[in-house]
Amino acid sequence: MVRKFRKGLSDIIGFLILLIFILGVMVPLLFYVTFSYSQGLVPESPPQPNIGVINITYTVPLYGTSKLLIQWTAGSPKPVVFCIYNYSIKGEWVKANYVAGTPSSSNTECFVINGPANTLLVQLEYLNETYYAQVGTNSSVLVG
Repeated sequence: MVRKFRKGLSDIIGFLILLIFILGVMVPLLFYVTFSYSQGLVPESPPQPNIGVINITYTVPLYGTSKLLIQWTAGSPKPVVFCIYNYSIKGEWVKANYVAGTPSSSNTECFVINGPANTLLVQLEYLNETYYAQVGTNSSVLVG
């Protein structure tokens, strides 16, 4: 009986020593090896393309002409505006009546909107991606 007790006690102590060794040495060593290996796979600072955001602002003054300004971050490519739509009274998007205006800076494009328009939908292409931006009266949205 005493021999079985000692045998069981030594088995428990051996198991605890083995468990402490695994948790204290093997697991941290495994984490260290896998972490340092995975850090070697990814460059420390991956190259970032020079991409900014596009700010679309629609202003409707009390008197004067409505303007749609499209501004992009300097140094990034110019977005291509395909079409500007107006939300009609019938609840449909129809092509808005607009003409190109004079931009205020080199990274700005301006459109003069003719006629009443509370909400505009701008279809544009930026870096081979097509975006639709909905902008309300006297507000701005960011795209990109």
